[in-house]
Amino acid sequence: MKKGIIGFMVTVTVVMMVIWGVCAKNAEAGPVVLKLATVEPPQAFNVKDVWAPVIEKMNKEGEGILKIEIFAGGTLGRNPMQLMKTLMDGVTDICHIINAYLPGQLKDDQVINTPFMAKNSFDCSMALHYMQEKNILRGYEELFVMAQICLDQYGIHTKFPVKVPGDLKGRKMRTAGKMHDLVKACGATPVAMPITKVAESISRGVVEGTISDWNAMQTFRINDVAHYHCLVPMGCNSLMLAMTKKKYENLPPEAKAIIDKYSGESFSRFWAEKMDAHMDAIRVKTSKDPEHTIYTPNEEEMKQWKAVMAQATADWDKDNENWGKLLKGYTEGLAKAGTLK
Repeated sequence: MKKGIIGFMVTVTVVMMVIWGVCAKNAEAGPVVLKLATVEPPQAFNVKDVWAPVIEKMNKEGEGILKIEIFAGGTLGRNPMQLMKTLMDGVTDICHIINAYLPGQLKDDQVINTPFMAKNSFDCSMALHYMQEKNILRGYEELFVMAQICLDQYGIHTKFPVKVPGDLKGRKMRTAGKMHDLVKACGATPVAMPITKVAESISRGVVEGTISDWNAMQTFRINDVAHYHCLVPMGCNSLMLAMTKKKYENLPPEAKAIIDKYSGESFSRFWAEKMDAHMDAIRVKTSKDPEHTIYTPNEEEMKQWKAVMAQATADWDKDNENWGKLLKGYTEGLAKAGTLK
């Protein structure tokens, strides 16, 4: 009997020592640290005004459990076209991805390049979220998306005045995604390059303008060299913050719960609403600058743009067998977005 009690006490002691050792090890290890990589500079709107406030809440709530650190300005990879690879290779844990730079993997996303559809960032972003919820978009099988937004309708930003499609004939224009087809239909030569190279390329004459959104125009100082802005709704492009599903699923349950709480529609909605206000402010500020000219085509001129865009998009379904389904989902998502405001 005495031996049994002693044996029991020894067993309990061993178990307690193991538990204490595990707890001590976990305490010593500290929180799970995740590296978020972006090519945008630390003072950029997305970094400073959108991601940082959300991540600050996550870190505060996850003290001792989770810590997300932002590596801005390309410190973990300067080429935005390669950031998905750095994510898959484990160089980064969370990545700012520009979807248009992945036309092979995320080709379904190109449906939002369709011109004359979304009115703003919020509507397009919620439509994109709707399509993800309905599993309409392919290419996300290995990704856990924390937040994703559209960047409002792209406009034409150049070193020369543009009013009608013919004004682009013979010009070299930087584009992304299916917007290559849009400028090509206008007689221009589309040139693909990272957004980080656009201002320098315009300054050096490598290209003469870009199809872009107002946020990129300010963040990457393109407004410094492109002083003419034609407001033709050339379609949208999107950005996301994502992890690999493998990384997400291997997180401790407590860390995963915090990420779940701040990811998805709520994060995307916050981002899109902030983005719309931000881009409106940039447009207004630019319009008041005497060095810049913002032009909105009149009704007859807009008819020319619509005709050329229709010609350019007529064959997009041949490049993607799901195009009809994608357009239907995008249209449904835009309609639903109108009820969410």
